[in-house]
Amino acid sequence: MNLAKLNFECHQNYNNVLAYIKEIEQLADKDDYLVLSESQAIKSSILIKLGLQKKAKKYIDEEGILSNKILDEDDKRFAKTLYYGSLSLFYKSQNKQNSVIYFSKKQMAEAKWMSDINPTKYSKIIEAANILSTTSIELKDYKSAAYYLKIQEKYIENTSDIKNLSLYYLNKAIFETETTKDIHAAFQDLKKAENLALKIEDEYLLNLIYPKIANVYKSKNDSKSQITYLRKSEKIKEIITENEWKTLQALTLDVNEKNDNAFKKYTLFTSLALIFFAILFFLLKDKVKIQPGGDNSLPDSETNTDEKNFYIEDLYQLALQDDASFYPNYIKKFPHFESQFLQINPSMKTSDIEFCAFMKLGLTDKQIAESKKLTLKAVIAKKYRIRKKLNLSLDIDIASWISKFIN
Repeated sequence: MNLAKLNFECHQNYNNVLAYIKEIEQLADKDDYLVLSESQAIKSSILIKLGLQKKAKKYIDEEGILSNKILDEDDKRFAKTLYYGSLSLFYKSQNKQNSVIYFSKKQMAEAKWMSDINPTKYSKIIEAANILSTTSIELKDYKSAAYYLKIQEKYIENTSDIKNLSLYYLNKAIFETETTKDIHAAFQDLKKAENLALKIEDEYLLNLIYPKIANVYKSKNDSKSQITYLRKSEKIKEIITENEWKTLQALTLDVNEKNDNAFKKYTLFTSLALIFFAILFFLLKDKVKIQPGGDNSLPDSETNTDEKNFYIEDLYQLALQDDASFYPNYIKKFPHFESQFLQINPSMKTSDIEFCAFMKLGLTDKQIAESKKLTLKAVIAKKYRIRKKLNLSLDIDIASWISKFIN
């Protein structure tokens, strides 16, 4: 699992890590609960970074169950540090700071009980102390922050964990900036944090460090250096977004494949049902007698329903053909559809709302791609941009949301 951790923590190469973990899980014995627990921890961390908290929580719950099955006491404590660390990260993503502190303290307690010869003991203590010092600074609890910074200082010499060392210098710099106002000392610590993060090519760390260094240069009235680091920050954000995007694309394509299979089964079932009812209709139509002068027309409500169903099907076919008349006819049928999106975000374009109409009608990504003559990647990218405009978190299915909340 060390290779997976290295890829994940240093390069955020999510797709490679997920593929590697899948292979490890297939090769691992069914009762190798330590390896299985560790794999759940890495997967949940990736999903949390991608904003998929609901899916991540499922892996975390499984991680807790697996950790309880480990027989070796030291291995179990290590697995528990991973489990509590996962819970801490999960609640941090939801800004529940009290829960973050609670589970980080439990993580530290488990780590301290680990054997001194266990090479991960000190890195786990420092990891928990890092989170506790960060959260304490956020809560303006500088007394606690100072305490946890000292814990990190105590154990730093016993670990070669560069990531935690970089986080230590970052937290120390923030602490110095907010308490002693020692900008010079803070700048020195930020540069140490930067050099360590660069050494392991950790984009997430650099994304935290660069804006802080830019602020220091701003306080020194060094506009040139400030702009340099702001540009570095923007570039890092682009790299992170690209990495996250590739993983989301892979995950979405996997879901789409399952959805396409389900759609094929649904189409087959529907076709068989239509054939059955057609045969039944022809068998029974001769038995239906029309009474002279009688009213054999359908009630208005039923007629309207049939017309509506036909019209929706008509829109569906226009969407599949990417017919230019689709959008005007869709808005004519659903006059409030466009305005509801514009109320959420006035900057939404007609092409965005038309895309949403396609999703509202139930078109799959593959069908939209074929209709619009786009690649699947372009379709998923478009949905991603629309999601951002609608301010929807990544754990919300955008098509389901549109179907439920937009009329």
